[in-house]
Amino acid sequence: MKLIMILTCLAITASKSYGFVGRPFASPVAEFHGPGAGLPPPHIADPGIVSDHREDQGDGNFKYSFETENGIKVEVEGKPGSKGQSNMQGSYSFPLPDGTLVQVTYVADENGYRAETRTI
Repeated sequence: MKLIMILTCLAITASKSYGFVGRPFASPVAEFHGPGAGLPPPHIADPGIVSDHREDQGDGNFKYSFETENGIKVEVEGKPGSKGQSNMQGSYSFPLPDGTLVQVTYVADENGYRAETRTI
């Protein structure tokens, strides 16, 4: 009986995996999470609203525009489309970190979304 117990213990010990068995050239897996890992991002205050205009005519036609303190501007006009969609046209602009102002004009209707810009 002692012989069976000793052989069983030896078999269990010999069969233990040592990490790289079957993968002789694999590198160890190490995870680096950086100094702030797991922490929520710092709170950045939302930019204030400089102007906000909204107009709903009640028949599906609408207009709105707004501007924020950080230079974002949006202007949109919409009306009901022939296939149940809202046809919209408008523009938006925003500053890039280097100070370049991106300006985009667009149309969205039954033919899809089509935007134009000189920046990109």
